[in-house]
Amino acid sequence: MEEEEAPGSVKVICRFRPLNDKEKQMNEGVSINFLEDNKTVIVKSDPTLRFTYDYVFTPFSLQQQVYDASASPIVDAVMQGFNGTVFAYGQTSSGKTFTMTGPDLFDPNMMGIIPRMIGDVFSKIQNSSSNLEFTLKVGYCEIYMEKIKDLLNVNKVNLKVHEDRTRGVYIEGLTEKYASSSEEVYHLMKVGTENREVAYTNMNAGSSRSHSIFIVTITQTNSSDYSAKVGKLYLVDLAGSEKVGKTGAVGKRLEEAKTINKSLTMLGQVINALTDGKSTHVPYRDSKLTRVLQDSLGGNSKTALIITCSPSPYNEAETISTLRFGIRAKAIKNKPKINREYTVAELKLMLAKAKDELAKKDKMIKALQNALGSGQIPIQIDEDAEEEEELNENEVSKLSEYDEVIQELEDLRSKYSEECEKAKKYKQQLTEKTIDYENLKYEYEEMSGNFKEINENYKQIQKDLKMVIEDNEKLILYRDMLKNNCSDLETKVLELEKQIISKNVEIEQVESHLKNQKISELTRELQNEHSKNGELLLLIEQMQKEIEIQRNSSPEGKSTKSETDSKKVSHKKCNEEKNSLIKHLQNRCEKVIQLEVALDEIRDRYQTLENSMNFDIDAKSKIETLEKNLEFVSTLLKQTQNENNDFRITNKIHQNDIERFSEKYLDLELKLAVQNEKIDEYENIIKDLCKQLHDKFSTQKSVPSSGNFVKPIKGGLS
Repeated sequence: MEEEEAPGSVKVICRFRPLNDKEKQMNEGVSINFLEDNKTVIVKSDPTLRFTYDYVFTPFSLQQQVYDASASPIVDAVMQGFNGTVFAYGQTSSGKTFTMTGPDLFDPNMMGIIPRMIGDVFSKIQNSSSNLEFTLKVGYCEIYMEKIKDLLNVNKVNLKVHEDRTRGVYIEGLTEKYASSSEEVYHLMKVGTENREVAYTNMNAGSSRSHSIFIVTITQTNSSDYSAKVGKLYLVDLAGSEKVGKTGAVGKRLEEAKTINKSLTMLGQVINALTDGKSTHVPYRDSKLTRVLQDSLGGNSKTALIITCSPSPYNEAETISTLRFGIRAKAIKNKPKINREYTVAELKLMLAKAKDELAKKDKMIKALQNALGSGQIPIQIDEDAEEEEELNENEVSKLSEYDEVIQELEDLRSKYSEECEKAKKYKQQLTEKTIDYENLKYEYEEMSGNFKEINENYKQIQKDLKMVIEDNEKLILYRDMLKNNCSDLETKVLELEKQIISKNVEIEQVESHLKNQKISELTRELQNEHSKNGELLLLIEQMQKEIEIQRNSSPEGKSTKSETDSKKVSHKKCNEEKNSLIKHLQNRCEKVIQLEVALDEIRDRYQTLENSMNFDIDAKSKIETLEKNLEFVSTLLKQTQNENNDFRITNKIHQNDIERFSEKYLDLELKLAVQNEKIDEYENIIKDLCKQLHDKFSTQKSVPSSGNFVKPIKGGLS
């Protein structure tokens, strides 16, 4: 397949994923036909839509098969010194991240293209010549909401893209870590992947919300001829294009979807401008994504594009759009070239050869000048002619090459002096920054001690304040309880006072009523009855005496029968009247007894009221005691509240001190981090300068604080 592609053209691989659970439930089948040539797909709903690529993978393809067809040739090119790019494009949930990284970095069957490429790179290094020495640097970033974020240092969130003649397009300030094994690279990948922006949508539970770019820089140096090559590998996992109606994106997810679709639209416009044959301007600068991929699209790079698609009719429109994108990208023509760099040792060797050749030429010129001076011109001319005949085309080409080398050496010498000045300046700045760092460190430690002491004082104050608040709450509860008791007692006292007043009134009324009416009336009646009884008794006694006298008198003096009958009648009336009076007297006596009983009851009630009044006096004394306690508790509570306010003021002062120290502490930490970054930057610059200006045996050693050491890998070592 590689032999069939046009030189420098973008290689396009099409991969279809299997149906997911949601698509299987729709029971609509597959919307694509795959031809046996493994290069062509046909849309079932419209057979005129035929798309041909370098390779087409069905939903049953394996990760290793996709890697062998798409990325393995790129690794070979990078090891030869070319730049290489592999990126995946497709709608959301079409399998881009699965293809590029895989669900497991360490599973040999499920790992994606990126970990396989890393393993392949180290395998090729081990199988290379022992004369070759390699260094490998790794950078990892994402483009989220049109901002470039460093995934290996999350504090770097808005990096800039720059371009120069030597490095091409690059991301300034991107963290690059040296690695000497595939495990180290996998670890860096894992760290960066965990820092990526992902979110749930209706189509993908772990939808990537950003474009991720994994950059591997491989430098190889040949110890036999001192030549050097640099290959850069860009591994790009694009965020998926989204149809909002399907993903259900709202709020922040909606803004992310807009930004993703916009950057992918810019990518499509760049590809259109590169392939339509009419455009004179390619809008690389319209988005961060196209700016970073400038060399990969129409520039110095060998590029492979993997388009990922869904075979479901539900996503047919998005699938056709992706297939058309792949066809346009296939028409892009890149201009890859080997990135060869002259090492200092190689330039020294070329300089020595040039000096030898110049010495020979100087001897020849001197001999010619001597011959001219002695008058032996014809002979010298003949000798010159013979010597000129001996000069072949290789020597002429060597002379021109030496002239170029000399010129390059002159340029390098001037550049060397400039770099030496820069290195001297950087060293001086590094010394100053180191002093500042030590000062900041001392101040930081001092502030840490003060902060610790203040924090301990603050904790103690918080503890004391907590105790005071608890005591205060207890006093408040006790005060409230006393208030409630006082309130209840006051209510009872008021009720009792009302009862006492009413009872007093009632007693007075009863007493006045009894004294003024009943008792006087009864007394009068009793007196009347006594007087009547006395009169009746006297009358009865008188009548008895008369009867006795008559009985004792002689028969001659006896009354007549009629008089006797009248006396009997009169006596009978008297007895009846007597009985009536006695009965009436008994009734009156019973009433008197009842009144006396009622009077006793009233007296008992009066006594009860007097006792209640005595109880009220005790209640009043208790109320007075409770009021005194309440007054004492209120005073104590007020004192506690004052102390509490004092504690709060002191606490607020300490909190302000802590906030002030915390701000200063954070400021110092920030300054310290900035100083560390600057120191790392200066050390990296010095290391790069030393590496460019000296060979590996004369490189001055430095101790970087970041721990990011250069790790040379010798070729041919297993």
